Amino acid sequence: GMHDATKGKAIGDFPFKTDPSAIQGGIRDIGYGLLDVAHGVKDCQLQALADIIEQLALKLGVAPEVQWVEEALRILIKGVEIEQEVGDACIDYSDGDWVGFGYNIAKLVKTLLGDAALTKLEAPALAAP
Repeated sequence: GMHDATKGKAIGDFPFKTDPSAIQGGIRDIGYGLLDVAHGVKDCQLQALADIIEQLALKLGVAPEVQWVEEALRILIKGVEIEQEVGDACIDYSDGDWVGFGYNIAKLVKTLLGDAALTKLEAPALAAP
């Protein structure tokens, strides 16, 4: 089943929070979101991508470090900053830009897991525009 990240929250109203537990809850929601994407991708037969996204979601479940640096949020998983790639991918997803979304998921994979992970992906599935 899909995880409802909007449950109990006003939709379209995202006040900026600095409470670490609220931020971790949000990152957990991103992790669930990645799992949902992985399950959706599985339906499209892109098994390698699904497996990698699932690995990312599992890593997100490992309570990432959340740091404030000069009023900017940094999300670190095992010391690696990922907020830019996650953000870009989420924007593409909400815009329905599937090529951009795939490209940014690929960037996220590369950032987190290194180049080796990308070789498991078939290049055409995640071709940059």
